[in-house]
Amino acid sequence: MKVSDVILYLSIKYKGDFDRIYASIKHLEQVDEKELEDYKKRLKCKYVTIVDENYPIRLKNIYKPPFVIFYYGDLKILEEKNMLGIVGSRNPTPYGEKALTKILSEVPRTDFVAISGLAKGIDAIAHKIALDKGIKACAVLGTGIDMCYPKENFELYERIKEEGLLMSEYPFKVEVNKESFSFRNRIITGLSEWIFVPDVHSSSGTMVSIRYAISQGKDILTIPTSIFEGDIANRLIQDGAKLVLSSNDITDEFH
Repeated sequence: MKVSDVILYLSIKYKGDFDRIYASIKHLEQVDEKELEDYKKRLKCKYVTIVDENYPIRLKNIYKPPFVIFYYGDLKILEEKNMLGIVGSRNPTPYGEKALTKILSEVPRTDFVAISGLAKGIDAIAHKIALDKGIKACAVLGTGIDMCYPKENFELYERIKEEGLLMSEYPFKVEVNKESFSFRNRIITGLSEWIFVPDVHSSSGTMVSIRYAISQGKDILTIPTSIFEGDIANRLIQDGAKLVLSSNDITDEFH
């Protein structure tokens, strides 16, 4: 039996849970071949395992790289240059939403990939603008590949599935889990060359993304905010993040 089949079997059996998959591999858990074939028949999506040649190279060295990526769309998108991760609050301020819309809508180039998480708020806004402009979009889910969360983003889910790349380390319809949403942020930052943060609050999952990005040595780009509306973005700039005032401040980073 191929190693990739063993990894696929364990990844589906343990619903993408990295630690349980790792422990099972370590203890040489046996594969139920009949069950494996059933899993393969049930899969609607494509998949790539960590031992396959076309596994995304940018993910191989991140913290706990996914054993399997389940996906719909064009995986080759991840081989391109100019990978821009866009992360932010699920409940953005009017200022943050307006600033993101203005800057991303005015980007004069489309030769980059916009990566986000398909959550409501900043993620959804970024995905929609990218698709409408003809920018390639990649969404990393915190649920199973066949589950759209939140349901209000179903139209975006379907568009990205057809026009871009929809991916998850979780198979089928694995349910929403708070920890999985934070954990998937390592994938978003791992795939990205830069992380654009148009809106951030101290209690948001965006801070998790920022910590992952910093640990991975990625550059942070952010929009300044009023000193009366929270100072996280301004402090990021003080600490070395790039100040973004226009779309040119983003495209100047592209190769």
